[in-house]
Amino acid sequence: MDQASAAGIRPIILCGNLHRRLWSPDSPFLSTLQLVSDRTRYAAPVIVGHIEHTFLILADLHRLGIRDAIIFLEPEYRSTATSAIVAALSEHLEDMLHLVLPVGHTPQQEANFHRAVSDAANTVRTTNIALFGMPAASTDLGHGYIIPGEPLQDWPLCRVGVFTEQADATFTRVLVSQGGLRNSGMALYDPRLLCEEAAIIAPVHYAQCQK
Repeated sequence: MDQASAAGIRPIILCGNLHRRLWSPDSPFLSTLQLVSDRTRYAAPVIVGHIEHTFLILADLHRLGIRDAIIFLEPEYRSTATSAIVAALSEHLEDMLHLVLPVGHTPQQEANFHRAVSDAANTVRTTNIALFGMPAASTDLGHGYIIPGEPLQDWPLCRVGVFTEQADATFTRVLVSQGGLRNSGMALYDPRLLCEEAAIIAPVHYAQCQK
């Protein structure tokens, strides 16, 4: 059992992208590790990275004294969905939630981040998947956008009113004017729910992840 399984939230850190900036001296990967290093809040992380970055991943883990990470190495970059499903299939603790964190997209304000995760955790333990939106500007192109819908009882959580991927400049301005938030790429959910949904929505893809 994980040393901090009582925390109940396992970070799934995605760093398979080959972009060099992920591995600068003050790398986004290192910052993401530090963000979820408190084992009273978060369980041992799963790290999904490119095989070419094996020693860089290990070096940053060693630098922070993290010895409990679970590492999956990819021969080539895979999608977020693939990485999340593989991590979900590997989960062995029934009450563990998964928190997907794409490196380079995590927030600057740690206190707000931890509070948002904690608020969402109380809701997703039932039948929900939580997405995290970030303040958007009309110039934020190439991102997904979320328009908040009906507020839930656990404010500031809302249902997703509209979700769209990579809007063009015109549509982005419309979304932002309607209160749209930029999709951070972060998500929180029960891994069993993710597997159930993947098996229904993308059965072929899900079956490939099981191999």
